[in-house]
This record gives sequence, structure tokens and C-alpha cells, in this order.
Amino acid sequence: MYMETYLDLDARNNFLKNLKELRIKKLSMNGKTLIAFNKEYTEIIGIYLCQRLAGEALNIKYYSDITYVCSGKHKSINGYGFIHEDKFNDFLSNITDNNLKNKLLKQYNKLKNKDVIN
Repeated sequence: MYMETYLDLDARNNFLKNLKELRIKKLSMNGKTLIAFNKEYTEIIGIYLCQRLAGEALNIKYYSDITYVCSGKHKSINGYGFIHEDKFNDFLSNITDNNLKNKLLKQYNKLKNKDVIN
């Protein structure tokens, strides 16, 4: 009887998938959505629901370092730059190169429309 409960791999995988979704939902409840850039802020790497998920995805050991980058105390961490999503329009308005501004806006819209939020 005990072994039969572990034989149904589909049920186990569905349980783990639901558990992961609940974890992401819980983490994102109090977090701010982040946009991750390369070190030079010329390409968007991804959009993340909170700093913990961004840190896990990008192998950043201390998630508080992401806060320092978002607040401007550091320029980048582990080769990544971060800004909060609500500051993205201000970030774009400070860019003088129109080609870069259009490129970043296209990347952002593509990620938002594809719903590729980690």
C-alpha cells in the first residue's frame, strides 16, 4: 500500500508543478517586478516577479545585492543590472540614443506579450 502511492508519476509531477506555482505566487505577492539587463544596460535579460526569483534564475547568491542595484548603490551584480518595472519609463527617458531606446522597448514589449515572466 505504501509503495502504490509513489508509483503514479503523473500525479507526483502535477503535485510538484502546483507546489512550484504556489511558491511563485507567494513570493510575488510582496515583491516588486524586476527587469534584468546585461552589465551595460543595453539588452534585457528577463522580467522577474521578485528579487528572489531573479536571484535564483541568475545564480546570484545574495538577493539583497539586487536591491542595492535597483536603488543605485551599485551599478551591477554578477554582470547583471536591475531596475524595478515601475521605473522603466523613467529609465527610457534618460537614454539619449534613440536606437537603443527603441531596441529596449521592443524587447520589453516582446517579453511582456509572451508572458515570459519567471
